[in-house]
Amino acid sequence: MTDVDSTHPLGPDAPREDHLGLAFGGLAFGVALGIGVNALVGFAVRTMQANRPPATGLTLDDPIALTLFLGTLGACLVAAVATWRVMAPVRNPYRQGMFAMVSGFASFIASLLGMAADRLAGRIGMVILAGLAFGAAHWVGRRLNRSAA
Repeated sequence: MTDVDSTHPLGPDAPREDHLGLAFGGLAFGVALGIGVNALVGFAVRTMQANRPPATGLTLDDPIALTLFLGTLGACLVAAVATWRVMAPVRNPYRQGMFAMVSGFASFIASLLGMAADRLAGRIGMVILAGLAFGAAHWVGRRLNRSAA
């Protein structure tokens, strides 16, 4: 006799643990971390722009444009890798990858909060947003550690 419910559609292959909380926690952790990194990238870009005249056109070889582009991609990658690592107990690369991709894209969309923070409070608003996002990631990370123990 097995300890798996025989009425489960997957039978003996049914998962023994419910990872739903881990999945949502991993998404929240990754997105919060991505928002924080993106806010710091926005702060760096605004600081670089502070003593320069406004740009007259789009140039991708400008250090400011490269910082913005590569920093945004890096922040999305940080969010994805963080979610991948949090989801490690699932031991399913497909699920880890899907949640990592969702986290990376969601952090990109949610990082648009940085534009609002910049408009409301300038560079200090970006620092405040980064602090709030890193604080949220820390809080979610502590909760995930407690639930894993």
